[in-house]
Amino acid sequence: MIKLLALDLDGTTLLDSRSISEENRRALNQSAASGTEIVVASGRVLSSLPESVFQIPGVRYAITSNGAAIYRIPSEEEAAMTETDISAAHVPTQPGSNTDLAALLKRNSQGYSDGFRKRLFLAERIHHLPLSGQSVLDLLKITADYPSEQFPLSYETFIDGVAYAYAAYVHEPERFGASRKYIDYIHSNRIMEEDIRQFIYDNRNRLDLVVGDAALCHTLREKIIRTCPDIYTTSSVPNRVENSTAEAGKGSALRFLLRYLSIDRMQTVAFGDADNDIDMLRAAGVGIAMANGTGRCKAAADYVTRSCLEDGLAYALMHILPGRV
Repeated sequence: MIKLLALDLDGTTLLDSRSISEENRRALNQSAASGTEIVVASGRVLSSLPESVFQIPGVRYAITSNGAAIYRIPSEEEAAMTETDISAAHVPTQPGSNTDLAALLKRNSQGYSDGFRKRLFLAERIHHLPLSGQSVLDLLKITADYPSEQFPLSYETFIDGVAYAYAAYVHEPERFGASRKYIDYIHSNRIMEEDIRQFIYDNRNRLDLVVGDAALCHTLREKIIRTCPDIYTTSSVPNRVENSTAEAGKGSALRFLLRYLSIDRMQTVAFGDADNDIDMLRAAGVGIAMANGTGRCKAAADYVTRSCLEDGLAYALMHILPGRV
């Protein structure tokens, strides 16, 4: 009997940056109703999680930032019992403080409901593996020869569930290789910084690179892997180089959560489509890749289901794992 499903979001569970198909929703509702724990496992930060998935009853845990942080998201009922008014939140006072999160949720560019904004604001972080300050300095040194004014290289950093990004990237995501279908998503949940390298130097947390040139992206990724053994480097999409501490990763986070919930790994199934999902597919009892996944992801999986645009998640639950969820 499957007790936990770990779901990547983009390219796996979602149709686009926010929505889930009715077929996938129906299948997950059935799994939740049978008592299966449904866990989000994403490279996204807390403040950019899609409300559509958390409308499924019982979705209460989120692995975020490629395993660098795990949150427990309160239910609507739990949040309603807490007297917190997001609309009355203070303006930001310092990066990474709850006021930054409140201000982003107050701005509400993603169109969250009041109830979901409150749930995110009240989320409890139960696990955290930040990138070391020295690792951040190493990354800044590696990229110093490629100024963003001359090269399509941008930066993002993530502090306590909030994403901070180079202002030029937020204004022109396509210049840095972003897919057109994610432009609104980028506009809606990034706090812009004009001097992003200085901001990163001052705050030293997780650091991702967004690169609009495939050759440069490959060069930077390989150099980090070769010279920075304390950094876990992966990619959710081709134009990103996502960096966390070596102890992070979705697989590591899933193992932590299984211990936390006292669930055996053989009672878990993980779904993913990208290279940053590989260790999670291997950590689960059953790993299932999407047909639209990368070659490495599909090679690491026990099964390959239909693509995310063909309701591959629902198909797997109904036809690959019948009677187990």
